[in-house]
Amino acid sequence: MGTGSVTGSMPDNGAVSGSVGKVDGSYTIPAGYHNGKGSVTITSEEQAKLVAENIKAGVTILGVAGKASVVDTADATAAASTIVSGKTAYINGAKVTGSLTSVAVSQDSLTKVLTIE
Repeated sequence: MGTGSVTGSMPDNGAVSGSVGKVDGSYTIPAGYHNGKGSVTITSEEQAKLVAENIKAGVTILGVAGKASVVDTADATAAASTIVSGKTAYINGAKVTGSLTSVAVSQDSLTKVLTIE
């Protein structure tokens, strides 16, 4: 490489701004000079979705912690027939109202184990 000055050109882009609106979105920075006053943001539509009510408990996304009542119910094993009548629960994301009106309890006389039916 030689010494001395080299003459060339570079586009002056000033303040360049852009936005990202998808999880896999990206913003390509244009070649050239930037004055340092630009910014890249998440679109306002996506920012509005980043609220605790939309985030599962125990998860934090971009500084927003999930709401304690937002939980995964996919592994639930209850059914309306095993939930007390008039009470509600969530099973696989659906609200279910109980229909259980009576319970039978028996005890093994030898092992003393209780069985609830």
